Amino acid sequence: MTRTILAALLAAVAVCGCAPRQAYYRPAEGVPVGREGLVGVRVRVPPGAPDAEASAVAALSPLVRSERDGRRADLGAALEFRNKRRAPVVFLPESVRLATVSGESVRPVAITRGGRPVEGPVEVPYWHEATFVARFSLNAEEAFKARTLLLNWTYRIGDDQYPQSTRFTVTGEELAQRSLSGDTAGLTTGSSNYRSSGVPLLMDLPFLGGLFRSTSSSSSRSSVSIGTGPPAGGAVPGQWWPLE
Repeated sequence: MTRTILAALLAAVAVCGCAPRQAYYRPAEGVPVGREGLVGVRVRVPPGAPDAEASAVAALSPLVRSERDGRRADLGAALEFRNKRRAPVVFLPESVRLATVSGESVRPVAITRGGRPVEGPVEVPYWHEATFVARFSLNAEEAFKARTLLLNWTYRIGDDQYPQSTRFTVTGEELAQRSLSGDTAGLTTGSSNYRSSGVPLLMDLPFLGGLFRSTSSSSSRSSVSIGTGPPAGGAVPGQWWPLE
């Protein structure tokens, strides 16, 4: 019974538009890995390398309808490089694009590293790592119709460039939840009760009734934890990747 009421409350919130909608994505190929609400896939650098001494993770955040302007939607992407190969890996931020299968291509609003804007090629030296975050602002109506997104990006090793295209597919759409890590959101309800007692008849007299009457109040609150976990489209397999 409690779950039925809770589901109805969440449905009502969604219908009235009190919370932004968002869509979750998982990589179409490879074993998904995730961190801080992003889900992506790890690839070897370069792709044909016989070992994993250098690797990159390309990940997407949930697509969220903007609270500031419902006509726009925000999407984040992370590109993390780990280089244990002696040759430096050069990330080309100007190559980052988000595209749909129909061919529309969108440039990021900003690309940052450690919260600072990134401009021009960035070298990831031997035994180093670097995480780049791209932020996209999309037309909400078009973005939510797209069932597949392509995250295009390029890096360079020596004189050779390696264009990459990571395909993501929609897994589901539900109430806004900021993390896929299993954190819980709380729903709290409460009630208050007032009770009067005293001398019969005299407690009801105008003006003087208060001399023969006493009141007491009580309140109660209850909380329900909701697991935000994986999206409705099914659990996201894989593991969470830690930053070293």
